[in-house]
Amino acid sequence: MRCRGVPGVNFLDKLPLDWADPALQELHDILYRNIWERNKIVDVALTAGLDAGDIMWEQPARYIWRDVLIQARFQGTQVELLARVKAIAPGVSIRIDELLREEPIMAAPAEAGGQGPAWKNFSDDGEDEKLIVENDDTLLGIAFLHQGLQVARSVCLIRAAFGTTDCYGSGFRIADDLILTNHHVLHNRKRGDEPATAVAAWFNYELDWDRNELTYLPVDCDPASIVGEKEHDWSVVRASSPIPDQFPPADLAGIGEVGVNDRVYIIQHPDGLPKKVGMHHNVVRYVDADVLQYWTDTKNGSSGSPVFDEEWHLVGLHHRSVKREVGGRLEYRNQGRRMTRVLERMRALGVGAGL
Repeated sequence: MRCRGVPGVNFLDKLPLDWADPALQELHDILYRNIWERNKIVDVALTAGLDAGDIMWEQPARYIWRDVLIQARFQGTQVELLARVKAIAPGVSIRIDELLREEPIMAAPAEAGGQGPAWKNFSDDGEDEKLIVENDDTLLGIAFLHQGLQVARSVCLIRAAFGTTDCYGSGFRIADDLILTNHHVLHNRKRGDEPATAVAAWFNYELDWDRNELTYLPVDCDPASIVGEKEHDWSVVRASSPIPDQFPPADLAGIGEVGVNDRVYIIQHPDGLPKKVGMHHNVVRYVDADVLQYWTDTKNGSSGSPVFDEEWHLVGLHHRSVKREVGGRLEYRNQGRRMTRVLERMRALGVGAGL
């Protein structure tokens, strides 16, 4: 439901900008949640003719956008700025136009003095809906679910044999015949890191909504093709037969960037079971050039899974959990290798020409 706000001067025409204005707050949220990559924000600002020297670019997207809006107001280029925003993020165009009306269309306010019994000693005097944790917006566009199903097609269960010993892990297709997983999935650490003697990748190993097992496709791989690095815990193996197009490779051209407090999602085969996704308490806690650490759940068998950001861009290769003692208590995190680092090392070793 929508309603009209109080008539008045457009909030972007005020000087200085009134950051207590709900319409300005919503516009700001729309901007930094939909255009968060620094290079894209720079493109918007420069195209609008803003003086980039007055903007602090080395800060999180929400603060960059605050500076950009302030600068646009001082220069009087608000129209040009938002025209460029709508050109590169057309999905928010309608909502921006609604906010910029003389009478902005805003969310319907909650009824004051709401009816019903008090709940656990909380007030029932009526407030607008809100984020339960301030500044932590976990709401996602519904297309997020569809896109997740698309990228999940590349993920497979890895079955590796070391003589008479069988092991399992997770992996994902990254090229026509190339599958990526962890070094420790395809090498036996207890036997001097000797490579597997047989490898198979099971695609479509999943359950439907009624918990019926789908028909999976086992693809044999060539153990002689295994290449990898123990240091960064990655290995690739080539399929011995063509992998059907219904299981397309992960997109390596759009590697994402993540930071602390972002969220990551892991599609995996925990415990060697049908495919699942980890997406609860999935906050990133640490990032450097080699690894990222997060609270997203994994289990044995999740090693070699792809780690994705909220746009389903590939950001990491999950490989283990880590722990440390903090104030007398153990803190646990899961950890992945940065995909930028894995790709850098693959290219350095000449693995997967053209990746």
